[in-house]
Formats: sequence, C-alpha cells, structure tokens
Amino acid sequence: MKAQTILNDLRRLLDDTRGASAVEYGLIVATVMLAIFASLSQMGLSLQKLT
Repeated sequence: MKAQTILNDLRRLLDDTRGASAVEYGLIVATVMLAIFASLSQMGLSLQKLT
C-alpha cells in the first residue's frame, strides 16, 4: 500500500506543469545574460587592444 501511494504521488508530480513556464523563462533569461556577458567580455578585450 505504501508503494502505491508513492507511485500515485510521483505520477501527480510528473503530470503537474504549472512551473514549466517559470523554468522556461528562467532559461531564456540565463541565455540572454550569458550572451550579454560574452559580448561585454569581447568588448573589453577590444578596448584593451586600443591602448
């Protein structure tokens, strides 16, 4: 009986998609921030070569 309860809880957890949008938005923000950091790093290297 205990195993059946655990399986039911796992099924309910896997079927729950309420947090999916938040995770997707978080991945988009992380990707944009990574692109910004990379471009600022390259810009810093380019400015360093000017001096």
